[in-house]
Amino acid sequence: MSASPEVTAAAAAAAAAAASAAAANGGSSSSSSQHYSLRWNNHQTHVLSAFDALLQSESLVDCTLVCEDASVKAHRVGLSACSPDSAKIFTESAAASSDHPVVVLKDVRAWEAHCIVDFMYRGETSVPEAQVNRRNSTTS
Repeated sequence: MSASPEVTAAAAAAAAAAASAAAANGGSSSSSSQHYSLRWNNHQTHVLSAFDALLQSESLVDCTLVCEDASVKAHRVGLSACSPDSAKIFTESAAASSDHPVVVLKDVRAWEAHCIVDFMYRGETSVPEAQVNRRNSTTS
């Protein structure tokens, strides 16, 4: 069962109210203070699904991967979460100061970039055998 936006908003409001009450009580961390634990069932599934939907609709994309034959749009946070190299590019290079960095992937075809991005967002990808065989023959 996934959380609806209303349930999520209500949980966030409850958490904010609890935090506000704790602050009003001096933020005491004594053993008499209460802590509220909120759990979002299926959070990971929801986040993965949401990222995939954002990618498929190209909503909120904030970077472009330029390949030999086309370009692929993606989210910096999604790429960075899956790759320390991507995180380094987006935080330590000229791309860090850009609102929409463009990363050139030398000798990478668009279908390959799509497979890599799909793998990063979904944890799996599907590569046609003909493409694998073709790629292997050109890199040997």
